[in-house]
Amino acid sequence: WQIFPQKKDPDTFRIFVIGGSAAYAWPYVDKFGFTGHLRRAFDSVMPGKVEIINAAGMSYGSHRVRDVLHDVLLHEPDLVIVLSGNNEYVERNVLPTPNKTKSAANKLSTVLGHTNIYRAVRLGLYKTIPSTLSPPVKPDITDIRSNADFERGALGRTEAIDKEVLKNYTANLRAIRQQLIQNEIKTI
Repeated sequence: WQIFPQKKDPDTFRIFVIGGSAAYAWPYVDKFGFTGHLRRAFDSVMPGKVEIINAAGMSYGSHRVRDVLHDVLLHEPDLVIVLSGNNEYVERNVLPTPNKTKSAANKLSTVLGHTNIYRAVRLGLYKTIPSTLSPPVKPDITDIRSNADFERGALGRTEAIDKEVLKNYTANLRAIRQQLIQNEIKTI
């Protein structure tokens, strides 16, 4: 949780950090993350003069970073640091695409999943027979150290997909930059 004044003090330099998990922090504690290091660095030379706000999120690709930027602009940033890019390929290869159709069973499961009875039955089944509802373990494509057999293309990555992802990422970064320029906000 972070707290900062809605109206920025005129004597304060406000920095927002937006991006994915690399910006958010690991292990989800600010003091270990990028913003924690940045805050300590500024506090050592300009105590109390720089506000650093972490607006990053887990698994945020550049399209989500663009969405967050809209909210960030409402809070008077002096500088926006964009630390992004590591989730672009993951999202392209793992998340469902809009043109994929769900089966009737998946649709029913989604609808029922919002009911208390369905959740209670699933929880009961999981507690008594966990293997019936446990998803199969798949290699973690974000950490090659977790699976020595991991190889490029395991989830459909090709040179063409890499180019598509890079083109999309570049377009999103340009849009982010353009929005910051239009609002006369510095960026890194």
